Amino acid sequence: MTSYIHTRLNAERWRPARTRIQAFSLLELMVATAILLLILVMIFNLTTAVTKTVKYSKSKIETFREARIAFDTITRRLSQATLNTYWDYEPQPPSIPKAYVRQSELHFIVGKTEALLGTSTPPRPGHGVFFQAPFGFETSSEAKGLPNLLNCWGFFLEFNSDLAWRPTFISTSILPARYRYRLMQFMLPSSQTRLYSYTSGNPAYNGLDWFKLPLSQPSPPATVLAENIVAMIFLPRYSTQDDPNGNRLAPNYTYDSRQATGITRNQLPPLVQVTFVVIDEESAARLANGSINPDFGVSGLFNSSAQSDYDQDLQTLQSNLTDRRANYRIFSEIVPIASSKWSEN
Repeated sequence: MTSYIHTRLNAERWRPARTRIQAFSLLELMVATAILLLILVMIFNLTTAVTKTVKYSKSKIETFREARIAFDTITRRLSQATLNTYWDYEPQPPSIPKAYVRQSELHFIVGKTEALLGTSTPPRPGHGVFFQAPFGFETSSEAKGLPNLLNCWGFFLEFNSDLAWRPTFISTSILPARYRYRLMQFMLPSSQTRLYSYTSGNPAYNGLDWFKLPLSQPSPPATVLAENIVAMIFLPRYSTQDDPNGNRLAPNYTYDSRQATGITRNQLPPLVQVTFVVIDEESAARLANGSINPDFGVSGLFNSSAQSDYDQDLQTLQSNLTDRRANYRIFSEIVPIASSKWSEN
């Protein structure tokens, strides 16, 4: 009996203790789940914000990069403008020489585009410039390869759709027309130039036949340089040292080398200040209203080229864009005209 009891005691001593099971309570599980969900929501919001920022920055960079390239194209092309002037007698009836003056069959003109083209359909805000330069642009095989051929060139803004440039298989039922302000480059092949036929001018075009007539055709010789340029200003001027106020040469932002009298007759301006304002695609898409162009008040601005008026007009335009919550950027540069041999005599 004693032996049995001893054996039982030894067995009880070496029997493993009952393991206590550790577990989470329901409250602990609910708290942990809530914290996990909060962390997931924070990660999702952070990821969404980063994605939107990257997309927005990429869109802005691409839009402004396109505008920067277009701006460089304008300044480079404009600096090459020429008039090829010469000195000759100015005859008066009956063919009696009156004076020895500058002469040129070429033309350099700056002004409000709608006034130059004589129409506001489609809308063309801001200024346009039209001139000649030896760009050698030609489409016919007979004249290709001649880099110094003379071309009629120009730049202006236009509010239009993308239907003229999209592939024909993309119909409006698949993708509606996309209306935007676009920077247009007028480029007439040398073989199509009728400049010397229009020196006297057709009364219907007031001497501007060489660019008004081609641009009035159903398929005008103009291509898109950039989108979402909402204002473009050209100001022919002297240097800031000679004209600190900026309005001595073109007080109303207009310049015509073919005007009958005045110092601008058959002369290129020594400098042209080029300014344009571009908005990003996100702003343009938000403000889009089909074929109705967004009005930023450009038509009422930039009428007086005094520096104070220019600064005020530019500030007003910026305020208009800010009020519309448009993200914008301004490009501005004073471009010297290489062929200008300015003289006030």
